[in-house]
Amino acid sequence: MTRSPVERSLRTVPFGQSAYFLLLTAFFAVMACYAEAAEFTIKPSLTVSEEYQDNILLDPVNRREDYITHAIPAVVLYYRTPFWTWDVAYSLDYRHYGRGTAEDGTANSLRAKNHTEVLDKVLFVDISDDMARTSIDIRRDYTQQSLVVNQAEQNIFTVNPYLVLHATANIAVTAGYLYRDTRYTHISEATSNTVLNRSDNVTYADATWSLSSQLSLTAGVRDTRDRNGIDDYEQTDIYSGLNYAYGEKSFLVAGIGKSRLEFEQTGREQYWFGNAGITHHLSTVTVALDGKRSFVADPQTVQTQLDSYTTTLRKEMPRMEITLSAVKSYYRDARLNIPQATSDEVRGSVSHRLSPRTSGIVRGQYQDLLDKSVFLNAHTRTGIYGLRFQYNLSEKMTLAFDYSHIHAVSPAITVNNYANNRAVIEIRKKF
Repeated sequence: MTRSPVERSLRTVPFGQSAYFLLLTAFFAVMACYAEAAEFTIKPSLTVSEEYQDNILLDPVNRREDYITHAIPAVVLYYRTPFWTWDVAYSLDYRHYGRGTAEDGTANSLRAKNHTEVLDKVLFVDISDDMARTSIDIRRDYTQQSLVVNQAEQNIFTVNPYLVLHATANIAVTAGYLYRDTRYTHISEATSNTVLNRSDNVTYADATWSLSSQLSLTAGVRDTRDRNGIDDYEQTDIYSGLNYAYGEKSFLVAGIGKSRLEFEQTGREQYWFGNAGITHHLSTVTVALDGKRSFVADPQTVQTQLDSYTTTLRKEMPRMEITLSAVKSYYRDARLNIPQATSDEVRGSVSHRLSPRTSGIVRGQYQDLLDKSVFLNAHTRTGIYGLRFQYNLSEKMTLAFDYSHIHAVSPAITVNNYANNRAVIEIRKKF
């Protein structure tokens, strides 16, 4: 049977840097067993599930259903000595497509962190490796809608040596270097030519002044040299900010800075950036307001500027939690200085512990995305609604059912008119 490029979206490839990180982690895990002063825990688990989707390719006309069997071994490892700390969580999701809409394959999820204290309270090295499925379009999260459409496996590997010097008891100066490598694998062939692998070399220095136990001020400078294969650039940021904690779980943050971007091909651009937010906690209610301008990692664009404004309300009760949020986002191509899109999104969830062994959650989100690219000025409205029930068969075994309905409508973009139903039954065993 001949498969389309989208249907061949999952391809098994080597881990890259993550393989070395996992091997090192396994080595130190074994060594931990022999270290008397070490704190060591390891928690393996196995999840087996059966998933049904009635439009797995998100096709407006030719709907294709499939049954996907998942087998997911996972391990969580923690290892700590006076010299260093390892914190690792890894899972391997093997997927079998019963009706062949995509090739059988694997999806990796890794969160690995190492913190090493080379010189007591002065010289440190942080290493991290994060790998997960991600949406190629940062404006729409396709990982919630399908297993194979507009997605890639993102791997971000960082090495960060730095110095911390205390000028006084209240002033700390940090200076360091950070290397970050971002790679994409398991890419849909239909979009592989637009995905940018990149590496960043970052030098930075900042100072933090603790005026009191409640108020601290920060100022710093950061220089980033990005190599992406399309239009390499250097970005210099100067910034300052404050953090004020005025009550229990209540705080105020504010910051401002300026970026100068020097692109090799398109020249220089300058932008102000910053953030301001307040989180206020009452006895059972938390209200958060946040606004910020930042530069975000975009698999398809050299540099994307994001302005976002978020309001969140969270209500906590002994057996129930309710969360509501609204987000307004503006996306701009920072290299070409042109608007890309605006997004209005609302989200909500209600979780409830029905009994000591049973819990459930009802969730929903709605997004109105306006594409402002050169050839388009069109809305895509997407709703994702679902629920999940979980029952604890025993202390280390759970049974769960999860359902989601996805519905997208666009008057001007034909491919953005589709619906998909996803249902999953899973059982998980901890060891």
